[in-house]
Amino acid sequence: MKISRIIKSIIPHHISTQVGLVFVVLIIISLGFLGFSLINSSRYAVVNSVLRDYEDIAHRAAQELTNFIDKPGELLVNTAAVFANLPPADRDTQKMIIYQLFANHAPQFEHIAVTDIAGQETLTSNWSKPLKDISSTEIFQLVSRTKQPSFSRVYFSRDVPYFSVAAPIKKLEQTTGFLVAEVKLLSLWETINNIRLSNGEAFIVNEKGYILVHRQARRVYLGENLAFAKPVQESLQGQEGSMEDASISDNKSDKYLVAYAPIKPFGWGLIIRQPLSTAYAFSYQMQKTAVIAITLAILIAILFASILARWIVKPIRQLVQATHNVASGNLDAEIVTTRQDEVGGLLRSFNEMIKKLRRARQVEKLSTIGLATSKIGHELRNPLVALKTFVQLLPHRRQEQNFINQFNELVPTEMDRLEKMLQELTDFSAIPKLRLDECAPNSFINHSLDLFRERFSQRNIVVHSAVEVNHTMVMVDTDRFNQVLINLINNAIAAMPNGGELHINGSVDETEKLFVLEIKDTGCGIPPEQLSQLFEPFMTSKRGGLGLGLTICKEIVEQHRGRIDVKSEPDKGTNFIIKIPISRITL
Repeated sequence: MKISRIIKSIIPHHISTQVGLVFVVLIIISLGFLGFSLINSSRYAVVNSVLRDYEDIAHRAAQELTNFIDKPGELLVNTAAVFANLPPADRDTQKMIIYQLFANHAPQFEHIAVTDIAGQETLTSNWSKPLKDISSTEIFQLVSRTKQPSFSRVYFSRDVPYFSVAAPIKKLEQTTGFLVAEVKLLSLWETINNIRLSNGEAFIVNEKGYILVHRQARRVYLGENLAFAKPVQESLQGQEGSMEDASISDNKSDKYLVAYAPIKPFGWGLIIRQPLSTAYAFSYQMQKTAVIAITLAILIAILFASILARWIVKPIRQLVQATHNVASGNLDAEIVTTRQDEVGGLLRSFNEMIKKLRRARQVEKLSTIGLATSKIGHELRNPLVALKTFVQLLPHRRQEQNFINQFNELVPTEMDRLEKMLQELTDFSAIPKLRLDECAPNSFINHSLDLFRERFSQRNIVVHSAVEVNHTMVMVDTDRFNQVLINLINNAIAAMPNGGELHINGSVDETEKLFVLEIKDTGCGIPPEQLSQLFEPFMTSKRGGLGLGLTICKEIVEQHRGRIDVKSEPDKGTNFIIKIPISRITL
């Protein structure tokens, strides 16, 4: 039960809000799901694209570095082949070849030498240095043993990284000497620095995972080891790829996009990394743009849903208002519609029902008048009998002063009664056309009160008027509406024979756009058994009345597309409440 009450309290009471809410929920769910799917799929596509791009960058950079390292060996192998075809005694040609090789590739070579089988230098690229015996060096031991082009490990001299490369000089399959060169690796720094990544970096690790080349040289000198990181491990195993990783992050809470590739022939690894926030900046911007676009789409859809809901519900509201008017007795209003759907058919059926009710009402009124003939005849008979009696006696008793006094007093009174009853009957049976004019409520209310100022004073009645609607305008037939007010004020005066208070209050109902007028007295009140039949024809508790006054008031108010209600308690007073539509509110 509690759950059902909670659900009922959440659900809006207006059908337009309910329809609009259904549209909004469906739109938000559909667009939200679609947007979420598009954002996720686009992010997945962008992430995969970025990973592939970074992997391609790492692959090409590693290939370039490998070519850089392989090139000195290729140069020495080609030069050794040239040396094999030269006569041993042609020292000048050998010198020229060595000098030309060194000059053409000075950024790479630090030193080039020709040795004999025993490891003694016979020719070098540096004339100023004495010839040395290099038989004990790592590179000579390696090349003399394998008789194949060989590379040494990387070593540092004066904080500059080097490695040595050697190639055998063979003549008729016999090794006659060796070409040995010392290669500078400073160009590796330039290659690494040329890999431009916003907030990112690239570096090389050696076969044991130590940083070998890095933009921040201190990390090289400090011997930082990253062998524990998965990207480093895979690159040292000869694999290449890309991943999102935080193992080599300076801050363990940060995550990086990492691409890696091996550098041959030393078994090194090239690592490229960039923060995810930078690497996926385009993706994040695209997601933000997508979220904004989807939000705007939802807002626009909500606006159209609201308009559509109002359009759908508008005829239903008109039907509800028209139903209220019919319930209050107003059968003049019809609903204009051009819709050809089921709702349009319903409205046209309602209009047909109103027409039939109007015809039935006319028949009922005529029937009521017919049935009331006996009551009218009875009420007319009493004053007519009195008038007839006095008229018949007048020729015989015109000399009697007492008779003449009675005649002068009774005949006018009975004539007034007859005239009043006939006027009420005329007003009840006629349906005059309203002459509507736009006016402020204060104008006709004050006019009606002015007619009773003297009677208020004579009956000791205090009037309290509070009509705070200075900017409100209504469409009324002032003569007919004054007739309503005069009748109600007359009834209030009659209900307070010993004096009392009369309250005239005017206000505006903002929700229904109605002007509300209350006429409340402190008189004797109306018995409950009469209250439900108060507006029916010929219902009266007054002597000599036809009981048509309140019926006429109700008809006039309904002609103004309004309604009249009454609240009363015996000995506490009666409150008549009139509500009519507002035409406009002025500023």
